Amino acid sequence: MENNSFEIPRLTDDGLWAPSIKAHSLKKYQAISYYLKIFSTSMKDKWDNRVYIDLFSGAGRSKVEEEGTFVPGSPLLALDVDDRFDKYIFCEKEPDLCDVLTKRASLVCAPEKFKIIQGDVNQNVETILQEIPKFGKGKSCLSFCLVDPFGIRDIKFETIKRLSELYVDFLVLIPTGFDANRNQSDYLSPDNTSLDEFFGDQNWRVEWEKIKAKKTKDFALFVLDYFCEKMRGLRYLYEGPEDSMRVTIEENNVLLYHLMLFSRKPLGQRFWSDTKKNISPQMGFDF
Repeated sequence: MENNSFEIPRLTDDGLWAPSIKAHSLKKYQAISYYLKIFSTSMKDKWDNRVYIDLFSGAGRSKVEEEGTFVPGSPLLALDVDDRFDKYIFCEKEPDLCDVLTKRASLVCAPEKFKIIQGDVNQNVETILQEIPKFGKGKSCLSFCLVDPFGIRDIKFETIKRLSELYVDFLVLIPTGFDANRNQSDYLSPDNTSLDEFFGDQNWRVEWEKIKAKKTKDFALFVLDYFCEKMRGLRYLYEGPEDSMRVTIEENNVLLYHLMLFSRKPLGQRFWSDTKKNISPQMGFDF
């Protein structure tokens, strides 16, 4: 699949509420959409069930501030693939957003094909697992899970670890720039446990002191690499920070976050490499 001019479609106003986003968010949506199209089609004849899980679904579409136009969010991008998933699980904390997403999803998807789970995703992980078809003979199931938190405090590693007990690939937004770097002093405070929960351990403080003394990487890159090493501990492939997609504000090259694909199979890594290579050439892929 090659499409160097891959773009997110612009939509007309449907009269339902939509949050405002900056234009740089379109880069993220490009990556999500491109990867989902490859993944859903390539896996359709290899598994009996393919499940899409979105841990921070939002309202389903957004308004681009700089343009005044509307674009599909991750739930609608996932529903727009040529070879649809067999089931969609959308998780959203805010009740009002769940109502809006239900209306939008119902326009393009049969109600029995999607489930919306309202509440804190870290508290609802067992509910999510109950919605995934049970694996068995003649009932193979592969899930793709998008983890797109607003910040480090929103996702706990134990949630990802619990989901990873099944056959699940993850695409994770790691808030390295706009959150970790910007709020470094807060996260390093001894009484702040947010990174303890994000990493799933407390040893990161000791490791950061070692890295800081050597001056081999800044705090953002440390957060990226430490999280990815934790994922490798769950048997996900990881060769180094260069596997990631670095998303910046293009005008001044300010780091926002990194996107990272986690798969236990080399095929997933090849899909991710294809995604990075073929979407908008303006996006940087250095780490």
